[in-house]
Amino acid sequence: MDRDPATERLSASVAAWTKFLNIARLRRLDPDTFASYLPYHFDKHPLPPIIIADVLLRATERYHDFLDPRFPLYLKALLNQRRVDAPVVLRALFKYSSIHNRVPSQASGALTGEGLTKEVEEQFQNQPVLRFRNSYADEESILWRLAQLVHQGRGITTPKKVIQVTKVLIAWMRLFTEAAAAFSRDAFHGLQARDETEDARNAFVLFMVAFSESPRVRHTLGKPVCKGRDEC
Repeated sequence: MDRDPATERLSASVAAWTKFLNIARLRRLDPDTFASYLPYHFDKHPLPPIIIADVLLRATERYHDFLDPRFPLYLKALLNQRRVDAPVVLRALFKYSSIHNRVPSQASGALTGEGLTKEVEEQFQNQPVLRFRNSYADEESILWRLAQLVHQGRGITTPKKVIQVTKVLIAWMRLFTEAAAAFSRDAFHGLQARDETEDARNAFVLFMVAFSESPRVRHTLGKPVCKGRDEC
C-alpha cells in the first residue's frame, strides 16, 4: 500500500534531521554553530517537537552506550529556541532510558501514541526500541535542566502541556519504583553494591518539586474539569 504524501514528507524530514545530527556528531559541531543552523533547517525540514526530541535522544545500533556528550548541548539550543519542550523531552528520555533494562516488565513504547497525528504515529509504529546501556548521567543533567526551566516559568507554557507532563511523570514514577524494588532484591542477594539510578532519581525529584510549585501547574490541576482529561 502506498503511503500518503504527508507521511512521505514526514519521513523525508526525519531522514534529513537524522543526517544533520549525524554530521553534527561527527564534526563535533560547536553548540552555537548548531543553534545558528536550526532556523534554516526547520524551515526546510519541518518536524513536530515530539519527533525532534526522539531523533536527538534515541539510542542507535552504533551509539547506544550513552548519549553523545554534545547532544545535551544541542538539546539546550533546541529548548532555548522553543523547538522542543518539557513534555516531549521527558517522553523521549523515558523511552530510551537504561532503567528499562533493569525492569524488563515495562512496556516499551507505552507513551508513544498518545495524542499524535496519524502521520506522526506512523513514525513510531513497528519500531523496535533500543535503549542505552548507561543513560543515568544524561538523565540527571537533562532532568536538572528541565527543572530549572520549569522553575523559571519557561518549561511548561500551557494547560495542555501541564497535562502531558503529568502523564509522563506518572510513567517515570512507576519506572523508578520498579527499578528500586529490583535493586532491593539484588542488594539483598549481594548482586549489586550501588543503585545506579540514584542520581537520575534525585534529579527527577528536583523536577517534581519545580513542577508541583509552578503556579501554572497548580492552577491547571486545581480545576475539577481537568481531572482525567488530556486538555482543559
